[in-house]
Amino acid sequence: MNKLILVLALLCRGAYADDIEDIMANYGKKDYATAITKLKKTAEQGDAQAQNNLGLMYANGQDVTQDYAEAVKWYRLSVAQGDAQAQNNLGLMYANGQGVTQDYAEAAKWYRLSMAQGNAQAQDNLRILAVKEVEVNLRIPRPSSPP
Repeated sequence: MNKLILVLALLCRGAYADDIEDIMANYGKKDYATAITKLKKTAEQGDAQAQNNLGLMYANGQDVTQDYAEAVKWYRLSVAQGDAQAQNNLGLMYANGQGVTQDYAEAAKWYRLSMAQGNAQAQDNLRILAVKEVEVNLRIPRPSSPP
């Protein structure tokens, strides 16, 4: 029974990979409306990569209306499947208080989970977070920007 589930999962993953290639082709042709429609469909079908990418698009307002709460929703669906990049991205949302209440401890948790899967970007983000925590805890003023 477990082998059957594994085979079905691999077959489904192949179908999602084809969808992702099709989505990227639409995106390359600047057919953003079609790309987003297909990406959302693939994400709704449970593809972790598509869920993370859709989260990124909402977080950045890339060809959709910027919506941090919607980004967090898609990141959470992707991290439920163990996606390291989505874990890092969810950490960023907590670190910056975008779509969620700012929470450095929660951000650190997601960065560490992502790092455990080898995501070097998460390690960099954890270092940045540590500096932010020191500034907040010691009330160190940030340097002002030059005029």
